[in-house]
Amino acid sequence: MPFTPIESSVGGLLIGLSSSAHLFLNGDISGMSGIAGSCIRGVTVQSKEQFMTLPWIKSVLYILGLIIGGAMLRGFIAPQQFLVIPHSNPSQYLMFALGGLLVGIGTQLANGCTSGHMICGIARLSKRSFAAVMTFCGVAFLMVKLFHSIDMLNDLLNQEPSQGKLPFYTLPSWQYSLVLIAILLAVVIVYALVILTAKRAPNTKNVLLLPLYLFDGFVFALGLGLSGMVHPAKVLGFFDVFGSHFDPSLVCVAVGAILFDLVLFQTYILRQPAPVLSDQFCLPKASAIDTKLILGSVLFGIAWGTLGICPGPAIVNLATLAPQFIVFNLMFAVGVILKYIAQAVGFI
Repeated sequence: MPFTPIESSVGGLLIGLSSSAHLFLNGDISGMSGIAGSCIRGVTVQSKEQFMTLPWIKSVLYILGLIIGGAMLRGFIAPQQFLVIPHSNPSQYLMFALGGLLVGIGTQLANGCTSGHMICGIARLSKRSFAAVMTFCGVAFLMVKLFHSIDMLNDLLNQEPSQGKLPFYTLPSWQYSLVLIAILLAVVIVYALVILTAKRAPNTKNVLLLPLYLFDGFVFALGLGLSGMVHPAKVLGFFDVFGSHFDPSLVCVAVGAILFDLVLFQTYILRQPAPVLSDQFCLPKASAIDTKLILGSVLFGIAWGTLGICPGPAIVNLATLAPQFIVFNLMFAVGVILKYIAQAVGFI
């Protein structure tokens, strides 16, 4: 796919804004696999500690925000960013089911995916996250370069070859550029108003808390959609270095999200005694680079490097109502449950 520097940069900034605001205001990490895993365990596994508790409700609201954001993107903001699958066949469902299962098991073993480890983990300077990112990105690179997973995916999804040579990059029209700027400014204004309101009227903190989880998920979804991360070919194209499908758009996403968060996390947010709306920061406590982290990252990398789908974009893609993405998300949930059961019985 063509390199989209403007859209991907704006999308990356929105992802960075959402994850920084989520930590600064709520005290939580924007880890999609962790948030989704919490929702799934709360409704599928007998666990009185999770279902209908405040943390579970927060996770549900965040996921709902992702879905609403995906619907708005698919409906009228950026429908061109989504994958269209012209014909279905059993092989597609098999691959998406297997991919969802591997992503579910892998991200739960590794306690994170691209959002938790790559975006927030690197911004926290976590050695554990650095190890996870190097592992799943390395495996994804091998899947693309050695097994030509982009061509395999295009064949699997009946993607028609482009007529003629596509341009290396494309720029949005000035009208669409204004829309992107307006979205970015609107998000900044909302977060600024929340901060000002919470500081001037502390009694409003409890009122702001839950709606903000919904809004954070919504903004994160906008970032994923505008950046191109909801389109599998664009994600896989990033790993096709020197190849015919190479697309460096995710570099813009990384600069907009990871670098933005890194600066804010290290210079300000993590130096605060507590988040604005909560009593304390809820940061990951694990620090060991162990077998589960590496094995989980490998499993996730295999699936991500084959299908170009990770937990956040998978949920946002539900807006397409494509049965393949529904199957992926269902099998992701199965993977989460299997990991939970294996841990409960002492298998892992």
